[in-house]
Amino acid sequence: MHYTLHQSHHCSNGTSHEKDPQVLIQFKVLSSLKQSMKEVLNKLQATVTIHDQHLYVLQHLMTYSTS
Repeated sequence: MHYTLHQSHHCSNGTSHEKDPQVLIQFKVLSSLKQSMKEVLNKLQATVTIHDQHLYVLQHLMTYSTS
């Protein structure tokens, strides 16, 4: 891990893209994860056969992750 970071640091030619992309990527992943969870929750709510317990747990997870 450390070696790879060292290498990419050398290849970046001193641009400002040394640390920022990592944070940006994490943020994008988190955002799309929340979006996916919302879509999944909407689909589950649309499914009549879903158990109330499962729906409750998912809603609880959603509230926790978006707060």
